[in-house]
Amino acid sequence: MLPIRVGDQVYVLSKDSAAELVRRIPRPPAEGGEPAEGTLHAKLRDALEGGKPAELDRGELAVLGIVIEAWATELGVDAADVQELRDAIANELG
Repeated sequence: MLPIRVGDQVYVLSKDSAAELVRRIPRPPAEGGEPAEGTLHAKLRDALEGGKPAELDRGELAVLGIVIEAWATELGVDAADVQELRDAIANELG
């Protein structure tokens, strides 16, 4: 499960949705095999491992929104958890 804070709410992605979302995010160079601290990947990894919601800035939310939009265009995502996150990001940034 991957908890992500958007505004005052926390949205939780299932294991499968989280794995697919993380797989689709562009990866920055790794430090010792792990994402560099403070990167979107590191924040998502920490949320996956620790269970505390990922606290993302507006730019990182925008990246997630773009990735979800591309995913939806490519495959027609029908996962309710991903759709809720998609809508929340659009409302937060809109």
